[in-house]
Amino acid sequence: MVSYAGWNTAGNTMGTTIPAANAYLIALHTNVNGLRRETAARKFVLHRLVTDYFYNRYVRPEAYKMIEQMQNGNREEISTEENIAKVQSFVKKDMEERLRKMFLDQMVANPFHVKDKTYNVVALQNVVVELPWPRAYEVHIDFDLQVREVTN
Repeated sequence: MVSYAGWNTAGNTMGTTIPAANAYLIALHTNVNGLRRETAARKFVLHRLVTDYFYNRYVRPEAYKMIEQMQNGNREEISTEENIAKVQSFVKKDMEERLRKMFLDQMVANPFHVKDKTYNVVALQNVVVELPWPRAYEVHIDFDLQVREVTN
């Protein structure tokens, strides 16, 4: 899989998946470093799965419930620093767990090939999970994948 999106409207989803797939295909047919290309594709798909599916389907609704209880139903903007910290803490913990589980399920057990070499994704590094705004509509996630060549 070189591309995935599953959020908002069909237009937004296609506007994410088609350019990502095109970027992969262009990299495949040019002199882009193969290991860099394959690692970036895996990072993109993992990022989209976690943010588009898990955040929107599970974490955001729970964050909204928290906010609505704190603010008498107003989830458009979190009103206090204390409430922001509570929601941020919940989102960070839940999303990091889901990211790590998806990483283990989808990345670790699936070696990939670049030319005549085989590689494994072996670690998640530099994980960042945060709310970019004082609301829970979207989440910012970033991470790096550590890749290692499989040697015989």
